[in-house]
Amino acid sequence: MENSIVLTLIENPIWDGELKRILESHPGALEIPGPHDIGISLEMPDVFWYEANEVSRANDIVGIGRIQKWDDSDYEISIALVASKIGSGHGRKVLTLLEKKAKDKGAKSVIVAIKPSNPNAEKVVKWFEDRGYNIDVINWEEVLKSKRRDIQLSKYV
Repeated sequence: MENSIVLTLIENPIWDGELKRILESHPGALEIPGPHDIGISLEMPDVFWYEANEVSRANDIVGIGRIQKWDDSDYEISIALVASKIGSGHGRKVLTLLEKKAKDKGAKSVIVAIKPSNPNAEKVVKWFEDRGYNIDVINWEEVLKSKRRDIQLSKYV
């Protein structure tokens, strides 16, 4: 039987512990505090951090998710998986749960922003496209080369 994933809201998120460890393992993928910022609060209005756990005897953490409200109908989703879980199908499960959470909060569409500095940007863009997301810029190859703008993809939920 396949293990399921649950999302748990992180109350009072701070840059430390599992959150820091997982996010720092993706250099260039996210704009995150630096290592000297231990203990800094990540709590902001309309930003919700989740710990994704595999429901098993060990209740293993598989990643971190974030939902940020942009306006009444658009929410941005971010995902960072534990390195050993990449390619295992866990990302798809976490994404589905984050999309549902965003929809429950009132989202009509969700946005993901891929940093051009992400060394896996092309693979990540393809991964989201395979899950129904559409690129919001016409020539994303130029965006990748410029390393100046995020590559935005969106999907109606």
